Amino acid sequence: MKRVANWDSKFLRFVDSRMKIPMQWGKTDCFLLAVDTIQLITGVDCNELKKDKKFRGKYRTSRGGYKVLKNISGGGVAEAFSMIAKELNLSVLKNNNFSRRGDIALYNIKSEMGGVRDVLGIVLGPVVLIQGKAGLLHFPISGAKKIWAI
Repeated sequence: MKRVANWDSKFLRFVDSRMKIPMQWGKTDCFLLAVDTIQLITGVDCNELKKDKKFRGKYRTSRGGYKVLKNISGGGVAEAFSMIAKELNLSVLKNNNFSRRGDIALYNIKSEMGGVRDVLGIVLGPVVLIQGKAGLLHFPISGAKKIWAI
């Protein structure tokens, strides 16, 4: 995908601004972190890809977010982002080491309620930044299940 002029400086400012922002469903959750990054880097607003499947401003809870994503794609975070990636013609990297700053990663993390859940994060060097309760958390890039090249 084509990146806009000065995308890296914009991206670094964006990451810095989000470092200590607490997670809030429908505003600063992992799905919006990923699509906000795409919009910042490429200028494409993923919320506008399908007029009947908008997600921005449509939920304020975990349950509400899941319902919105299920409506978009029939599944959760991984399925909804896979649908967006297909619309944008994003390719999945064969090797996580080929990722670059701003790429979108799918990660499994332990849920507070037990079990494991899919989350989206953004690549920054050797780490994936994932929205946590009090801000962005760092996870090793080697643990990503999948990375889409932006």
